Amino acid sequence: MMNQMNDILKHGVVVGSALKRVEFEYPSIVLTKTTITSPNAKLIGNIWWLPKDEPFTITANATGLPDGGLMVMVERVINATQPVDDIRFVANIKDGIVTMQGKFEQSGNYIITAKRLNAGLERIEAPFRLAFDTLEFDAYISA
Repeated sequence: MMNQMNDILKHGVVVGSALKRVEFEYPSIVLTKTTITSPNAKLIGNIWWLPKDEPFTITANATGLPDGGLMVMVERVINATQPVDDIRFVANIKDGIVTMQGKFEQSGNYIITAKRLNAGLERIEAPFRLAFDTLEFDAYISA
């Protein structure tokens, strides 16, 4: 959203201005070729299973994304959709590649969604938005 000033006309004469909210389409950066690496990670259906406390790395191509950092909000959820908590990781962006390292210190179900990241990007008035499929993780206690 952005603001736009519109003239108020009365009988063809400008008598004032009004502030109007208009939709603004931000460029969308599509994340592709997403990979998750971790010694014991397994993709079961669309969910990555990995032991809690085990380090993992997520990488993705992000052509057009400037070098820098990106705060990634990872939501701990129940019923695969309802957030109950979140944790934050900083992803590094270099030469069109996004890299995020982390580990889940608590067992549970976690998701990373474009909707949540884009809400954060909107809040900080970033000049772009992200598009990617939701990543889902089950961090488990290994025996």
